Amino acid sequence: MLQKATMLKVLTLMTAAFYASVASATSLSVTPTKVEVASGNAQTTMTIKSEGRGGSVVQLRIFKWKEGQHPSRLRETRDVVISPPMAQIKGRQELTARIVRRSTRKIRGRECYRVLVDRLPDNQRRASEISLRIRHSVPVCFTG
Repeated sequence: MLQKATMLKVLTLMTAAFYASVASATSLSVTPTKVEVASGNAQTTMTIKSEGRGGSVVQLRIFKWKEGQHPSRLRETRDVVISPPMAQIKGRQELTARIVRRSTRKIRGRECYRVLVDRLPDNQRRASEISLRIRHSVPVCFTG
């Protein structure tokens, strides 16, 4: 009988530890999920929000992308920039990133890019935790 009670206590503690680690998990949301920049505009913004209680370090990069191609087929560019390129977001905090088209070339039709928002792994995690790198890939298109 004692063994059964001890097993029940151990199971209860393990369940509580599991739910505590899930509760402290951090997720990110990015809005909008597709950015359309109207003719005549050279800039826009997007919002990155930390949904959990824990903070995150995020890296933001922008690449040239041809609409209709696979999202992984990207090329480096200096025509469009995003700021900040890296930031630390506290729990339940929002970050507004600014996207600016620097190129003075006239746009013919549509010119598309992809913003990669990476949530970088936490190097300070406990041994019992798993830390994943999460990536959002958001299309950004400027029209002429």
